[in-house]
This record gives sequence, structure tokens and C-alpha cells, in this order.
Amino acid sequence: ENAKASLNGEIVGVQLTLIEKLRKEAADGNARVAEMEAEREEALEVSMLLHSSLKQAEEAKAALLLQFGALQHQHTQLHQRNSELQHRYSELEHRFNELARGPRSTPVEPSEAAWTGHRVAP
Repeated sequence: ENAKASLNGEIVGVQLTLIEKLRKEAADGNARVAEMEAEREEALEVSMLLHSSLKQAEEAKAALLLQFGALQHQHTQLHQRNSELQHRYSELEHRFNELARGPRSTPVEPSEAAWTGHRVAP
């Protein structure tokens, strides 16, 4: 009987030790689950911030592309106008050189007189 009671006492002691160990592991597991949940919440917040930042970056990119397109168009127009002005300058320079050489044998045309300041011969 004593041996049986002693054995039962040891079994109960081992069971209590195992129960305490399982309780501690469960508490540790619950704490880890809580940590993981907090990490998941943080990751979700970071993900939402990144999504918002990405959306803002895409909107800024679209605005910059529009602005770039407008600037390219303006550049093309300015380049074209510059070419026109250079051509006009060359014409005027050529005419100036002709005038510097002396009187012409042909009369000045009315359209030419308008930009050279000459009078049209009657």
C-alpha cells in the first residue's frame, strides 16, 4: 500500500510538473502570438504607408510627364522659331551686304522695301 501510495505521489508530482511546464509553454506561446499580431499590425501599417507613398509617387510622375511633354512641345516651338529667325537674319545680312556694295541696277520690290526701309521707285 505504501509503495502504491508513494508511486501515486510520484505520478501526481510528475503530472503537476508536466502541467506546469505545459502552462508555461502555453503562456510563452500566447505571448509570442501577441508579439506576432503586433508585428502583423505594424507590417500592415507600413504596407498602407508604402501604398500611399507609391500612389503619390505615381501621381507626381504623371504630373512630371505632362510637364515634360509640355516643355518638349515648347522646346520644339522655340527651336522652330529660332530656325526661322536665323533664316531671316541670314536674309537680312545678305541684303545688307548687297546694299553695302552700292546701288542696285534693279528697283527695290515693295515687299522688300517694307523690311529694308527703302523707298519703292515710282
